[in-house]
Amino acid sequence: MGMRRGLAGVLVLGLVVGGAAACSDDDDGGGAATETTTTPADGGGDEETTTESEVMAANDAVIQEYCDAKDAYNALLDESLADPENGDLQDQLRDASGRLGEASDAVAPVVENFTPEQQAQWEECQAA
Repeated sequence: MGMRRGLAGVLVLGLVVGGAAACSDDDDGGGAATETTTTPADGGGDEETTTESEVMAANDAVIQEYCDAKDAYNALLDESLADPENGDLQDQLRDASGRLGEASDAVAPVVENFTPEQQAQWEECQAA
């Protein structure tokens, strides 16, 4: 039972690390203090600016969703291993796996933008 859970954790970690590595190819090595993204607002030619605090808040939300999805998946995995004939649990596990995959996809491109505090939170989530 523990081996299957361990393999699932390694797979998820591999996806996250692989995604982060793939996204780091365009890293300019600058580590700018403020990241600004501009996009046209409502097609009118105005620009919206994403501030550093908005990026940090978005990263916090992405980290939290990943950790919540991982915890939910692990709990359902344990339950399903204890009761493999329970079709409802298998369905819930499949849904939880999809949620975890989506959360992993969301966190991969922002890992390189984590603050030191977010990096610590991320590492704690990975270790749990």
